[in-house]
Amino acid sequence: MKTPVTLILMTLSALGANAQSVYRCGSEYSQSPCPEARIVDASDARSESQRAAASRVAADEKQSGIRMERERLALLSAQKPDGAISMSGKQTKATEPQHAKKPKWVKLKAAKKVRSQA
Repeated sequence: MKTPVTLILMTLSALGANAQSVYRCGSEYSQSPCPEARIVDASDARSESQRAAASRVAADEKQSGIRMERERLALLSAQKPDGAISMSGKQTKATEPQHAKKPKWVKLKAAKKVRSQA
C-alpha cells in the first residue's frame, strides 16, 4: 500500500507523535523498523501560531462546505422536475400518453361488435 508522505506527516503531527521515529520500508511507512529501513524526518517545522492558523482555515472551510451543501440541497428540493418532452421538439399536452390511445379501427371494430350483439 503506497501512502503519501504528506498524509503520514500530517497524521503524526496531529497525534503529537513528533518524538517517534518514522521508518520508510520500500514504498511503505511504519513506526517499527524493517530490514533496510530508512528513518524519515517527520517533525513538524511549523510554529504554534502557524498550526493554529491552519486549524482555523480548515474549520472555516469545513463550515463553508456544510453551508454550501445545505444551500445545494435546498435548491434541489425547491426545483420542479421538467415535464416530458417530445423527441421532435414539438410541444405536446401533458395528458394521456400517446401509446395508450387506441387506434380508430379498434374503436370502430368494438362499436360494430356491440351493434351486432344488440
